[in-house]
This record gives sequence, C-alpha cells and structure tokens, in this order.
Amino acid sequence: LTLGIHGESMGAATMLLYAGMLEDGADFYIADCPFSDLKEQLSYQLKKEYKMIPSLLIPIADFILRLREKYSIRHVSPISVIENIRNPILFIHSENDDFILPAMTKELYEKKQGPKMLYLAVNGRHAQSFNENPEDYRRVLDEFLKTYVVNGEFYG
Repeated sequence: LTLGIHGESMGAATMLLYAGMLEDGADFYIADCPFSDLKEQLSYQLKKEYKMIPSLLIPIADFILRLREKYSIRHVSPISVIENIRNPILFIHSENDDFILPAMTKELYEKKQGPKMLYLAVNGRHAQSFNENPEDYRRVLDEFLKTYVVNGEFYG
C-alpha cells in the first residue's frame, strides 16, 4: 500500500510540519502553496493588507499565544523541519499568488534534501493552481507519481 498526503495552503504547511517533526510514514507529499514560516507570512500580510508594523504586533500576539496555548509562532515554521523529510515532495505554487508568495515554496524546495519536484503554475492566484492550469497540474502530478510510484510500489 502506498500512501501520499496532499495539502493546500495552511493544509500544506501543516502537512510539512507534521512530516518534518514525525516523518509519519507517508510515501510522498504534495505541498500546494504552503508558507515557509508563519512569522514571515504574518509580517507580510500585516504590511500588505493592513499597513501595520509587524515588529510591534507579532511579539504581542506571540506572548498571548504562548500564555494561552503554550506554543510560539516561531514553532510554526515548515522551513525549520523540511530537512527532516526524506520522502519525495512535489511543491506547487502559482506564480501570481500574492497571498502566500511563491518565494516561500521556492525556499522550501531549495532546502529540501533528496527527492523533490517543483511546479510553478503560470496562471492563478492563491490556491488556484489546479483550477487555472488543470492539464499542466495533472501532467506534473503524473510525472511526479511515475518518478516515485511505479506499479503501486514506492521508489524513493
């Protein structure tokens, strides 16, 4: 039995964190438009959407999070655990995504050791790679699966 996990946006970041901390036994992963670091993502969005100064707000939010939930924003960082993932990852991102920048996926791809592929969709905004590029998305997915899964057997 071959098991793959696909995540999109926050789901992709969560999947990478889970795999990087636990290497959960999935044979491959598909990360569609993940962020690489929550603090960076929040900083970007605070500046872009709200014209706020992240260096003032993020420490306050982090303090409240640590106090109430017992973890820190700095722990939500797929880039910090990506090197722990040994199994293949297909990274996907739309080039026109302005919610989570494609540079974050490129950074994850560069830091990931071992088997990996990167697909940057020409069309679409955030989480629209498949909807706006269905043929290319399927072609890349097929290529990834043929490279790492042959006749139901895993090759990594």
